[in-house]
Amino acid sequence: MRNFGYGPGGGPDDFFRIIETSTDETEVSEACYAFGRLPRLNHGIVARLIPYLTSEKESIRAAIYWLAWKHTLEISYRNIEKGLTDPAAEIRKNAILVAMKKNSRHFRPLLFEMALHDPDTEVAKSAYLKMKYPEKYSNATIPFTRQECLALLQSTHADIRRLTINSGAFTPEDTDLFITILEHGSTMSKADAITQLHKMKITKAIPAILKVLEKERHKKPEEKEDHDCYVIDRAIKMLGEMGDGQCVPELLQWTTHPDDDFYRINAVTSIAQLGDERIIPVATHMLTEEKPPVRHTLDGFTRKSSIHSIKTLIKEALEKSPNPTIRKVTTHKA
Repeated sequence: MRNFGYGPGGGPDDFFRIIETSTDETEVSEACYAFGRLPRLNHGIVARLIPYLTSEKESIRAAIYWLAWKHTLEISYRNIEKGLTDPAAEIRKNAILVAMKKNSRHFRPLLFEMALHDPDTEVAKSAYLKMKYPEKYSNATIPFTRQECLALLQSTHADIRRLTINSGAFTPEDTDLFITILEHGSTMSKADAITQLHKMKITKAIPAILKVLEKERHKKPEEKEDHDCYVIDRAIKMLGEMGDGQCVPELLQWTTHPDDDFYRINAVTSIAQLGDERIIPVATHMLTEEKPPVRHTLDGFTRKSSIHSIKTLIKEALEKSPNPTIRKVTTHKA
Protein backbone atom coordinates (compact mmCIF):
# COMPACT_ATOMS: atom_id res chain seq x y z
CA MET A 1 0.00 0.00 0.00
CA ARG A 2 1.27 3.45 -0.89
CA ASN A 3 -0.72 5.77 1.34
CA PHE A 4 -0.03 6.83 4.91
CA GLY A 5 -1.79 4.60 7.39
CA TYR A 6 -1.65 1.47 5.24
CA GLY A 7 0.81 -1.39 5.16
CA PRO A 8 3.06 -2.44 8.03
CA GLY A 9 3.70 -0.13 10.95
CA GLY A 10 7.04 0.80 12.41
CA GLY A 11 10.15 2.22 10.81
CA PRO A 12 12.85 1.24 8.30
CA ASP A 13 14.22 -1.62 10.41
CA ASP A 14 10.75 -3.12 10.73
CA PHE A 15 10.18 -2.81 6.98
CA PHE A 16 13.51 -4.45 6.16
CA ARG A 17 12.79 -7.26 8.62
CA ILE A 18 9.63 -8.08 6.66
CA ILE A 19 11.38 -7.76 3.31
CA GLU A 20 14.23 -10.04 4.35
CA THR A 21 12.29 -12.71 6.25
CA SER A 22 8.71 -12.88 4.98
CA THR A 23 7.70 -15.43 2.35
CA ASP A 24 4.47 -13.57 1.60
CA GLU A 25 5.01 -11.55 -1.60
CA THR A 26 2.14 -9.15 -0.85
CA GLU A 27 3.47 -8.44 2.63
CA VAL A 28 6.95 -7.81 1.26
CA SER A 29 5.74 -5.43 -1.46
CA GLU A 30 3.69 -3.52 1.13
CA ALA A 31 6.80 -3.21 3.26
CA CYS A 32 8.63 -1.76 0.26
CA TYR A 33 5.84 0.73 -0.42
CA ALA A 34 5.86 1.66 3.28
CA PHE A 35 9.16 3.47 2.70
CA GLY A 36 7.12 5.96 0.69
CA ARG A 37 5.62 7.20 3.95
CA LEU A 38 9.00 8.43 5.14
CA PRO A 39 9.95 12.07 4.44
CA ARG A 40 13.37 11.02 3.10
CA LEU A 41 15.58 7.98 2.70
CA ASN A 42 19.23 8.06 3.80
CA HIS A 43 22.04 6.52 1.77
CA GLY A 44 22.09 3.38 3.87
CA ILE A 45 18.41 2.67 3.24
CA VAL A 46 18.77 3.36 -0.48
CA ALA A 47 21.77 1.04 -0.73
CA ARG A 48 19.71 -1.77 0.82
CA LEU A 49 16.67 -1.14 -1.40
CA ILE A 50 18.29 -0.84 -4.85
CA PRO A 51 19.29 -4.55 -5.11
CA TYR A 52 15.59 -5.46 -4.99
CA LEU A 53 15.25 -4.03 -8.50
CA THR A 54 16.40 -7.48 -9.60
CA SER A 55 13.96 -9.39 -7.39
CA GLU A 56 12.19 -12.32 -9.01
CA LYS A 57 8.90 -10.99 -7.61
CA GLU A 58 7.15 -8.52 -9.93
CA SER A 59 5.32 -6.69 -7.15
CA ILE A 60 8.59 -6.04 -5.32
CA ARG A 61 10.33 -4.70 -8.43
CA ALA A 62 7.30 -2.48 -9.08
CA ALA A 63 7.45 -1.12 -5.52
CA ILE A 64 11.15 -0.25 -5.77
CA TYR A 65 10.66 1.62 -9.08
CA TRP A 66 7.80 3.53 -7.48
CA LEU A 67 10.03 4.42 -4.54
CA ALA A 68 12.74 5.52 -6.97
CA TRP A 69 10.26 8.00 -8.42
CA LYS A 70 8.78 9.03 -5.09
CA HIS A 71 12.14 9.71 -3.39
CA THR A 72 14.24 10.46 -6.49
CA LEU A 73 16.56 7.56 -5.78
CA GLU A 74 19.77 7.39 -7.76
CA ILE A 75 19.18 4.60 -10.26
CA SER A 76 21.45 3.83 -13.19
CA TYR A 77 20.29 4.42 -16.75
CA ARG A 78 20.69 0.70 -17.32
CA ASN A 79 18.28 -0.18 -14.52
CA ILE A 80 15.74 2.35 -15.77
CA GLU A 81 15.94 0.86 -19.26
CA LYS A 82 15.45 -2.61 -17.77
CA GLY A 83 12.36 -1.33 -16.00
CA LEU A 84 10.98 0.16 -19.21
CA THR A 85 11.30 -3.22 -20.92
CA ASP A 86 10.24 -5.38 -17.97
CA PRO A 87 7.61 -8.04 -18.78
CA ALA A 88 5.32 -6.67 -16.05
CA ALA A 89 3.10 -3.73 -17.07
CA GLU A 90 3.05 -2.14 -13.60
CA ILE A 91 6.84 -2.07 -13.54
CA ARG A 92 6.99 -0.44 -16.96
CA LYS A 93 4.52 2.23 -15.82
CA ASN A 94 6.53 3.00 -12.69
CA ALA A 95 9.77 3.02 -14.67
CA ILE A 96 8.27 5.62 -17.00
CA LEU A 97 7.88 7.95 -14.00
CA VAL A 98 11.49 7.38 -13.02
CA ALA A 99 12.74 7.90 -16.58
CA MET A 100 10.95 11.23 -17.03
CA LYS A 101 12.20 12.47 -13.70
CA LYS A 102 15.77 11.32 -14.40
CA ASN A 103 16.24 12.61 -17.94
CA SER A 104 13.17 13.10 -20.10
CA ARG A 105 15.13 13.87 -23.27
CA HIS A 106 17.35 10.81 -22.98
CA PHE A 107 14.47 8.37 -22.52
CA ARG A 108 12.03 10.01 -24.93
CA PRO A 109 12.87 7.71 -27.91
CA LEU A 110 12.20 4.61 -25.82
CA LEU A 111 8.97 6.05 -24.44
CA PHE A 112 7.94 6.97 -27.96
CA GLU A 113 8.30 3.33 -29.00
CA MET A 114 6.26 2.31 -25.98
CA ALA A 115 3.46 4.68 -27.00
CA LEU A 116 3.51 3.06 -30.43
CA HIS A 117 3.84 -0.60 -29.61
CA ASP A 118 3.73 -1.44 -25.90
CA PRO A 119 1.47 -4.48 -25.47
CA ASP A 120 -0.44 -2.83 -22.62
CA THR A 121 -2.74 0.08 -23.50
CA GLU A 122 -2.41 1.77 -20.11
CA VAL A 123 1.38 1.66 -20.30
CA ALA A 124 1.29 3.10 -23.82
CA LYS A 125 -1.00 5.92 -22.63
CA SER A 126 1.28 6.59 -19.68
CA ALA A 127 4.28 6.88 -21.99
CA TYR A 128 2.37 9.21 -24.32
CA LEU A 129 1.07 11.47 -21.56
CA LYS A 130 4.38 11.70 -19.74
CA MET A 131 6.03 12.78 -22.99
CA LYS A 132 3.31 15.29 -23.77
CA TYR A 133 3.27 16.78 -20.27
CA PRO A 134 6.87 16.35 -19.09
CA GLU A 135 6.72 19.49 -16.97
CA LYS A 136 5.05 17.38 -14.29
CA TYR A 137 8.23 15.35 -13.97
CA SER A 138 11.05 17.61 -15.15
CA ASN A 139 11.76 21.20 -16.10
CA ALA A 140 11.80 20.37 -19.82
CA THR A 141 8.87 20.88 -22.13
CA ILE A 142 9.04 18.77 -25.26
CA PRO A 143 5.87 18.99 -27.38
CA PHE A 144 5.21 16.47 -30.12
CA THR A 145 6.22 17.55 -33.60
CA ARG A 146 3.90 17.10 -36.53
CA GLN A 147 6.06 14.24 -37.82
CA GLU A 148 5.89 12.52 -34.44
CA CYS A 149 2.12 12.86 -34.47
CA LEU A 150 1.93 11.32 -37.93
CA ALA A 151 3.92 8.38 -36.59
CA LEU A 152 1.76 8.08 -33.46
CA LEU A 153 -1.33 7.75 -35.63
CA GLN A 154 0.10 4.34 -36.54
CA SER A 155 0.08 3.19 -32.90
CA THR A 156 -1.40 -0.22 -32.25
CA HIS A 157 -3.59 1.40 -29.57
CA ALA A 158 -6.82 3.22 -30.45
CA ASP A 159 -6.45 5.43 -27.36
CA ILE A 160 -3.08 6.70 -28.57
CA ARG A 161 -4.46 7.42 -32.02
CA ARG A 162 -7.31 9.39 -30.44
CA LEU A 163 -5.00 11.38 -28.21
CA THR A 164 -2.86 12.18 -31.23
CA ILE A 165 -5.79 13.30 -33.35
CA ASN A 166 -6.60 15.83 -30.63
CA SER A 167 -3.00 16.96 -30.14
CA GLY A 168 -3.42 20.17 -32.14
CA ALA A 169 -0.28 19.48 -34.16
CA PHE A 170 -2.03 19.06 -37.50
CA THR A 171 -2.69 21.63 -40.21
CA PRO A 172 -5.05 21.89 -43.20
CA GLU A 173 -2.47 20.06 -45.30
CA ASP A 174 -3.36 16.95 -43.28
CA THR A 175 -6.97 17.02 -44.50
CA ASP A 176 -6.61 13.83 -46.54
CA LEU A 177 -5.28 12.05 -43.47
CA PHE A 178 -8.37 13.01 -41.47
CA ILE A 179 -10.65 12.00 -44.32
CA THR A 180 -8.97 8.58 -44.27
CA ILE A 181 -9.73 8.37 -40.55
CA LEU A 182 -13.38 9.16 -41.34
CA GLU A 183 -13.42 6.23 -43.74
CA HIS A 184 -11.51 3.63 -41.73
CA GLY A 185 -11.06 4.82 -38.14
CA SER A 186 -12.77 3.70 -34.94
CA THR A 187 -16.00 5.41 -33.90
CA MET A 188 -14.36 7.84 -31.48
CA SER A 189 -11.46 8.50 -33.84
CA LYS A 190 -14.01 9.53 -36.47
CA ALA A 191 -15.72 11.81 -33.97
CA ASP A 192 -12.42 13.44 -33.06
CA ALA A 193 -11.42 13.78 -36.71
CA ILE A 194 -14.68 15.63 -37.38
CA THR A 195 -13.91 17.97 -34.48
CA GLN A 196 -10.48 18.78 -35.88
CA LEU A 197 -11.76 19.30 -39.42
CA HIS A 198 -14.43 21.60 -38.00
CA LYS A 199 -11.87 23.60 -36.01
CA MET A 200 -9.69 24.01 -39.09
CA LYS A 201 -12.78 24.94 -41.15
CA ILE A 202 -11.97 22.43 -43.89
CA THR A 203 -14.86 22.74 -46.35
CA LYS A 204 -13.11 20.21 -48.59
CA ALA A 205 -14.16 17.58 -46.04
CA ILE A 206 -17.89 18.25 -46.39
CA PRO A 207 -18.49 15.40 -48.94
CA ALA A 208 -16.72 12.98 -46.59
CA ILE A 209 -18.85 14.17 -43.67
CA LEU A 210 -21.99 13.57 -45.72
CA LYS A 211 -20.80 10.04 -46.48
CA VAL A 212 -20.23 9.42 -42.78
CA LEU A 213 -23.80 10.46 -41.97
CA GLU A 214 -25.22 8.36 -44.79
CA LYS A 215 -23.26 5.35 -43.58
CA GLU A 216 -24.48 5.89 -40.01
CA ARG A 217 -28.08 6.00 -41.22
CA HIS A 218 -27.72 2.66 -42.96
CA LYS A 219 -26.04 0.79 -40.13
CA LYS A 220 -27.63 -2.51 -39.23
CA PRO A 221 -28.74 -2.90 -35.60
CA GLU A 222 -25.82 -5.19 -34.80
CA GLU A 223 -23.37 -2.59 -36.19
CA LYS A 224 -24.55 0.27 -33.99
CA GLU A 225 -22.62 1.53 -30.94
CA ASP A 226 -23.63 3.85 -28.12
CA HIS A 227 -20.74 6.11 -29.14
CA ASP A 228 -22.20 6.63 -32.62
CA CYS A 229 -23.95 9.72 -31.30
CA TYR A 230 -20.62 11.55 -30.99
CA VAL A 231 -19.97 11.06 -34.70
CA ILE A 232 -23.50 11.98 -35.75
CA ASP A 233 -23.89 15.02 -33.49
CA ARG A 234 -20.54 16.50 -34.52
CA ALA A 235 -21.13 15.84 -38.21
CA ILE A 236 -24.57 17.46 -38.16
CA LYS A 237 -23.21 20.50 -36.32
CA MET A 238 -20.31 20.89 -38.76
CA LEU A 239 -22.64 20.80 -41.74
CA GLY A 240 -24.85 23.46 -40.19
CA GLU A 241 -21.93 25.82 -39.67
CA MET A 242 -19.91 25.10 -42.81
CA GLY A 243 -22.19 23.40 -45.30
CA ASP A 244 -24.54 24.63 -48.02
CA GLY A 245 -27.75 23.62 -49.75
CA GLN A 246 -26.21 20.37 -50.98
CA CYS A 247 -26.10 19.17 -47.37
CA VAL A 248 -29.81 19.68 -46.75
CA PRO A 249 -31.14 16.39 -48.23
CA GLU A 250 -28.96 14.35 -45.88
CA LEU A 251 -29.77 16.57 -42.92
CA LEU A 252 -33.48 16.24 -43.65
CA GLN A 253 -33.12 12.48 -43.29
CA TRP A 254 -32.07 13.03 -39.67
CA THR A 255 -35.03 15.28 -38.86
CA THR A 256 -37.28 12.21 -38.93
CA HIS A 257 -35.04 9.83 -37.01
CA PRO A 258 -37.38 7.42 -35.21
CA ASP A 259 -35.30 6.76 -32.09
CA ASP A 260 -33.37 9.89 -31.17
CA ASP A 261 -34.99 13.29 -30.60
CA PHE A 262 -31.64 15.06 -30.39
CA TYR A 263 -30.67 14.00 -33.91
CA ARG A 264 -33.94 15.55 -35.08
CA ILE A 265 -33.40 18.77 -33.15
CA ASN A 266 -29.77 19.09 -34.22
CA ALA A 267 -30.63 18.50 -37.86
CA VAL A 268 -33.37 21.14 -37.78
CA THR A 269 -30.95 23.52 -36.10
CA SER A 270 -28.32 22.99 -38.79
CA ILE A 271 -30.72 23.44 -41.68
CA ALA A 272 -32.11 26.57 -40.04
CA GLN A 273 -28.54 27.87 -39.71
CA LEU A 274 -28.09 27.33 -43.43
CA GLY A 275 -31.26 29.34 -44.00
CA ASP A 276 -32.82 26.66 -46.18
CA GLU A 277 -36.62 26.85 -46.26
CA ARG A 278 -36.99 23.13 -46.90
CA ILE A 279 -36.93 22.82 -43.13
CA ILE A 280 -40.21 24.68 -42.63
CA PRO A 281 -42.65 21.70 -42.92
CA VAL A 282 -40.66 19.55 -40.52
CA ALA A 283 -40.03 22.40 -38.11
CA THR A 284 -43.71 23.37 -38.15
CA HIS A 285 -44.66 19.86 -37.09
CA MET A 286 -42.01 19.72 -34.35
CA LEU A 287 -43.33 23.00 -32.92
CA THR A 288 -46.35 20.97 -31.78
CA GLU A 289 -44.27 18.54 -29.71
CA GLU A 290 -44.56 19.42 -26.04
CA LYS A 291 -42.55 16.46 -24.70
CA PRO A 292 -38.88 16.79 -23.69
CA PRO A 293 -36.37 15.21 -26.07
CA VAL A 294 -34.72 11.95 -25.08
CA ARG A 295 -31.82 9.80 -26.23
CA HIS A 296 -31.51 6.15 -25.21
CA THR A 297 -28.60 3.74 -25.04
CA LEU A 298 -28.78 0.60 -27.12
CA ASP A 299 -29.90 -1.18 -23.95
CA GLY A 300 -32.87 1.17 -23.63
CA PHE A 301 -31.63 3.32 -20.75
CA THR A 302 -32.00 7.10 -20.89
CA ARG A 303 -28.69 8.58 -21.96
CA LYS A 304 -29.66 12.21 -22.42
CA SER A 305 -32.71 14.40 -21.88
CA SER A 306 -33.59 18.07 -21.41
CA ILE A 307 -35.66 20.20 -19.09
CA HIS A 308 -37.00 21.97 -22.19
CA SER A 309 -39.58 20.63 -24.61
CA ILE A 310 -38.86 19.80 -28.24
CA LYS A 311 -41.10 22.73 -29.15
CA THR A 312 -39.01 25.16 -27.10
CA LEU A 313 -35.70 23.93 -28.51
CA ILE A 314 -36.95 24.06 -32.11
CA LYS A 315 -38.34 27.55 -31.55
CA GLU A 316 -34.94 28.73 -30.29
CA ALA A 317 -33.20 27.21 -33.30
CA LEU A 318 -35.56 28.79 -35.82
CA GLU A 319 -35.29 32.20 -34.20
CA LYS A 320 -31.53 32.16 -34.82
CA SER A 321 -31.85 31.44 -38.54
CA PRO A 322 -30.45 34.06 -40.92
CA ASN A 323 -33.57 33.57 -43.08
CA PRO A 324 -36.47 35.80 -41.94
CA THR A 325 -39.02 33.43 -43.51
CA ILE A 326 -37.81 30.63 -41.23
CA ARG A 327 -37.84 32.96 -38.22
CA LYS A 328 -41.47 33.87 -38.91
CA VAL A 329 -42.52 30.23 -38.54
CA THR A 330 -42.22 30.59 -34.77
CA THR A 331 -44.64 33.55 -34.67
CA HIS A 332 -47.24 31.62 -36.66
CA LYS A 333 -47.09 28.77 -34.13
CA ALA A 334 -46.94 30.96 -31.01
